[in-house]
Amino acid sequence: MAIEESLQRGIGLAGQGKLDQALSIFEDILKDCPDEPRVLFNAAVINNRLGYRDRALGLLQRSIDADSSFANPYYYLGQLYLQNGCYQEAYDAFRNTIARDIEFASAYEGARSAASAIGLSVIADEPDVIFYTGGYPFHGGTMEKKGLGGSESALIYIARALASKGIKVRVFCNCERPGTYDGVRYDDLVDFHIYRNLYKLPVLISSRSLRPFKVDLQAQLRILWIHDDINVPFLEGERPSRLPIDRIYAISYWQRDVWSRHFSIPAERFFLTRNGVDLKLFRPAEKRNRNRLIYASRPDRGLNILLKLFPCIRQEVPDAELHVYTYQLPDDNLEDPIWQQVRQPGVFVRMGLPKAALAEEMATARLMVYPSTWRETSCIAAIEAQAAGTPVVASTLAALPETVADGVSGRLIPGDPNTDEFGRQFVEAVVDLMNNDEAWQSLSHGARSRVELLYDWDILAKEWITEIQRLVDTKNA
Repeated sequence: MAIEESLQRGIGLAGQGKLDQALSIFEDILKDCPDEPRVLFNAAVINNRLGYRDRALGLLQRSIDADSSFANPYYYLGQLYLQNGCYQEAYDAFRNTIARDIEFASAYEGARSAASAIGLSVIADEPDVIFYTGGYPFHGGTMEKKGLGGSESALIYIARALASKGIKVRVFCNCERPGTYDGVRYDDLVDFHIYRNLYKLPVLISSRSLRPFKVDLQAQLRILWIHDDINVPFLEGERPSRLPIDRIYAISYWQRDVWSRHFSIPAERFFLTRNGVDLKLFRPAEKRNRNRLIYASRPDRGLNILLKLFPCIRQEVPDAELHVYTYQLPDDNLEDPIWQQVRQPGVFVRMGLPKAALAEEMATARLMVYPSTWRETSCIAAIEAQAAGTPVVASTLAALPETVADGVSGRLIPGDPNTDEFGRQFVEAVVDLMNNDEAWQSLSHGARSRVELLYDWDILAKEWITEIQRLVDTKNA
């Protein structure tokens, strides 16, 4: 409390023009608390006003080192650079300010001035469609390097497909490596906020996030592309029905209906789309391992049940193998009992495979097995498996009956996956398809044919373009 009182007293004296007295107070505080970021910042401001610029710069850097999330030192650095004609450094400093506080209004003006001085165009090549998404970091080439979540992969694929049809696309995400990939420009989220303060947006499509609909921006069309169930933490307390959203893209009937009921959103505000798959990448292989089963999802979505059932499968098919393909998230608990369960004969775990490697694995498998306990809104892995001609044996929970056609591209087992009856039927279906070549061949052919008809990103991109044009025409009418 004493520090806060002294800090406010120093700020008050500075406001009265009593700079030396204010600086004396700040220096006294720093003797006992040398890493207090706000005191370091205010001391830097006073030193600069007294003409000690180098000392001010040093104090600003100390303030940043003490608390890298504190926006004020970056903004003041930007002002100093701007005054001294260091425009690129100024722009970077203002950008860093906005990265820490997107409501820092004067930082946008600073960024605009610095950008103008160096001829920097934030807009670069004016896009037709802008995507926004938060979440884990990625860029347009991430899938070729490592495993990536379903919604992020879907965004990359639809952006590529739209770009291939002459649509200028720009993606703003937590971007590790900004640049142009497959005709699509990727930039960091901070650049989105600079962009939306400087320009009117064309078609804005936010994947998962409601945030763009809560900030001040101008857009010709605002679309929310949903991937999640209603029970995810970031939707708690949200009321999307009251946000300025022109259209909500849902990826299954099940998801649309759940969102419509829960958030009281009329069904006509939704556009029903689907997830897709790269048909050139995911395709059947000439040779398969008839004993290989695959699980391709997060561990918490039914792997524990599958690991309990797998010994029963091996009793009937002794050479059966279960290959688990998953990926880690930063907050995963590596001490989870599931990692003890996988230590059983015939089970192999592969983490974070790039798409191409996963496609090869799926193409040589006999079945994808997924006793899902997760309310899937679509399930991209099941689509990818079917594209590889690999039938899916799964539960009937949530949207899985839309993604996997029972008796056409796989087998769906009704009931609670935690029950003995479900387990019995699941094991029976898996064993039958491992041994019955005729039944397996029929489902394999049906899986590939169904995916070619429904889940081609090229087809989906055409549907998106038609719907977007219809919405634009309606708004302009």
